[in-house]
Amino acid sequence: MIGKVGIKYCGHCMPLQSMYDLGDELAELAPGIGFVPFFRDPDVDLLLILCACPAECVSARFGGPVMMVSPGYIDHEKVDPDSMAEEILRRLTSEERESK
Repeated sequence: MIGKVGIKYCGHCMPLQSMYDLGDELAELAPGIGFVPFFRDPDVDLLLILCACPAECVSARFGGPVMMVSPGYIDHEKVDPDSMAEEILRRLTSEERESK
């Protein structure tokens, strides 16, 4: 089970969506999951990269699972922009992700 998720944000140089707001929403919707800044605590179960535009310019060295989010996309799959947080949480808690 995913217990702690490291969040890495892009620089928001060309934001189409506030990923800071999305990060706050995730923490609010799932208090049982510890969302932490990746740069402060790299000992996490999963790295969640939140990019505010489709450029996805963020990079990170991490040996575990990574989920890449940009406006309207999760891991390069189109999703409903109005339910991004719920879809991220569904994927974080899915058995499929846990078995990888």
